[in-house]
Amino acid sequence: MRINGAIATGALLATIVAPAAKADGTFLQADFSTETAVAVGSVTRDRLTFGSVLSSSGDEAQLAVSTGYTLYSADGTSLKIGPSAKIEHEAGDGFDNGEIGLKLVADHYRATGFGGLYGQVEYDTIDSAWFVLAQANISSAGLAIEVSRGGSDTYDDAALAVSKRIPDTRLSLRAGCRFLSEDVFVGVSFNTF
Repeated sequence: MRINGAIATGALLATIVAPAAKADGTFLQADFSTETAVAVGSVTRDRLTFGSVLSSSGDEAQLAVSTGYTLYSADGTSLKIGPSAKIEHEAGDGFDNGEIGLKLVADHYRATGFGGLYGQVEYDTIDSAWFVLAQANISSAGLAIEVSRGGSDTYDDAALAVSKRIPDTRLSLRAGCRFLSEDVFVGVSFNTF
């Protein structure tokens, strides 16, 4: 389903305004390589989660936003569903009309003796996009190791990343590689969850 740029812009503004509320948690991440730049944001307040992903590669850029309503939450597991929107820009062609879709996200966190385990699975009807992530956190070392795999009608990749928390902060420095695109990246993240 196509929508105009004004609606996509409104969805972006809703994502930006949402952090002004007292959030239960905020996650921000930016990764950079010689080929791409990707920024991810997620803010959760009560049963609502507001998310955004901005990515650029060469002369192309894409912005995706979503709002998820928590249908189920217990024992570290949650299930969310809600609307999503995406708009793309290509040099010389300008912005497309955008798309809207439906996004489903399931995640789980479990505390362990060494730190914690986190897993996330998501699916978006826009471009049949999917994403799977598994992460192990080692509290004593301030380290996190994650593997992820994602794909859509227009994208396919797998990644491995290691994060090191900066002591006494919510910031972490990241480094990793994307296997299918053969790309190495560095980044930073901020996490209050």
